[in-house]
Amino acid sequence: MIACPYCKTELTPPASANDEDSVFACAECLNPIGIRNEGIQQAFVLPGERDTRTVATPESVGGRILERLRAPETELPVLPEISHRVWAAIQSEKTSMSDLAAIVREDSSIAANVLRVANSAAYGGLHSVSELTAACSRLGQKTVANIVQSVASKSVFDSDDPVVGGLMEKLWRHSVAVAHFSAGVGSALSMPKTDTLYLQGLFHDIGKLAILSVSRGSDTKSTSNGHMTDAVLMEVVYAYHRIAGLHLLIHWNLPPVFLVTAFYHDDPDKTPPAIRKAAHVVSLANKLAYVSGLGFGDDTNEDTLLDHPSAAFLQLSDIKLANIRVDLEEKLDSLLGAIAE
Repeated sequence: MIACPYCKTELTPPASANDEDSVFACAECLNPIGIRNEGIQQAFVLPGERDTRTVATPESVGGRILERLRAPETELPVLPEISHRVWAAIQSEKTSMSDLAAIVREDSSIAANVLRVANSAAYGGLHSVSELTAACSRLGQKTVANIVQSVASKSVFDSDDPVVGGLMEKLWRHSVAVAHFSAGVGSALSMPKTDTLYLQGLFHDIGKLAILSVSRGSDTKSTSNGHMTDAVLMEVVYAYHRIAGLHLLIHWNLPPVFLVTAFYHDDPDKTPPAIRKAAHVVSLANKLAYVSGLGFGDDTNEDTLLDHPSAAFLQLSDIKLANIRVDLEEKLDSLLGAIAE
């Protein structure tokens, strides 16, 4: 067991697959912390990070929202079981196309979405297919897995509150776009495990979902009439989504690679060397989503794609970037058109 460097609470973080530094979060004081995985695990204060308790004080709106993340009565979003099953299946070399189709077939809604994508303009062949196994064969295992993850996650981005619901719908479309661009850029660079890249992109902004999910609680009101203004809500979303993302991903029991990418997707140079290239891919994919009209909130960065630091890190020329964007945007239109119904 190791202790939180802030409040000394005992922690049980998972080990990193590469025995490199990773990130975690303390459920007691809510602080993000670093985990060193060299032999014996050690916790340390992340460089440049301030104690959350001094930034999001208990009486502040941000502090009250973050507090709800750990409250026993708070029902955090739940990642659908099929997401875990497909993730596990695609990691195994023994999984056949029929095995994957069998998992998808158990959910009629997801199966219908796979069929629609297989028959869409960007993915369709000479003839339409009406049988799931044939659709899976046309698309390939990784594309099928990506469709499943995108469709399954849509149920998580949901709220009865019309304002929050609208924001969640926009956030979901942005997340799918970043996931799609992440896998596409990774493929163009001949990187392995593009299915993992897809999920890294899909969950990069998951902390914004976490905050939106708990933002309408009775203890988070910020105005005299009892309603939080949209401006205040968005301030909290942007200020604390990295911390909230760690807590939700830990709640979902996902591997450290997803926690690190979500926490540092805006600053990929801070990630461990083993996953730094992937983190830069997600960062560039996030910019691609914005320039393709699928951003979330205001993109205050006026840089072009070629000026983006991750384009330089990945050694992508303007011609290469332009070709990647054209190809991926066409397929993204087909994907969203099929699964957003």
